Amino acid sequence: MPELSSEEIRKLVREALNEALPIAKENGGALPQVVGVEIASDADLDRFAREIAKADDGKRAAIAQGRLKFVLRRDGPQPRQGTRRLDKGVLTETMVVEIARAHSTISIGTNVAVTPLARDKAREMKLEIVRDRP
Repeated sequence: MPELSSEEIRKLVREALNEALPIAKENGGALPQVVGVEIASDADLDRFAREIAKADDGKRAAIAQGRLKFVLRRDGPQPRQGTRRLDKGVLTETMVVEIARAHSTISIGTNVAVTPLARDKAREMKLEIVRDRP
């Protein structure tokens, strides 16, 4: 049997988790990608509209299907603050990405399972995971 690279293993784990977890089934297996857009003037709005008009079919389809969403960025990126709490279930890589957008720490209960991908992504995104003591 040929050896799988770590990236191939990660891909297989992601696919398995997407099939197993209900939150990942939204939008065809993934949470929507969120893009912050800074629009402070008419020129910014015009530039953004032209970028969308020039987008390829794949990007326009992702927008139409809700897989790509835009949010208005106000005064630059918002600082991450506070702690998010998770008491049961599985902490996945997708959840880490979502939580890290607004929080700097996640507090997890003793019965919460953390996937290796989630732990790696949290480290990469500088999201602190704090587990309750038994």
